[in-house]
Amino acid sequence: VMQVAALTPVPFEDVRVPTLFLHGGQDTVVPRQDAEALEARFPRAEFRLIPSAGHLVQLGPDVAAFRETLRAFV
Repeated sequence: VMQVAALTPVPFEDVRVPTLFLHGGQDTVVPRQDAEALEARFPRAEFRLIPSAGHLVQLGPDVAAFRETLRAFV
């Protein structure tokens, strides 16, 4: 929540395009609660968790899950 608090002045609520938040279940850099709190500020956002991934979900052990999730969103 500390990292998200630093972004408070940014008007994310004004973003009107679909936005995908991908979060790795093994992420030790950004806590899941922070990612979910940020996602909640975007009106058209979707949050997806890739349980086996770390902070860099696109480079994690489950690249297939990343690709599948991204394809389904786009």
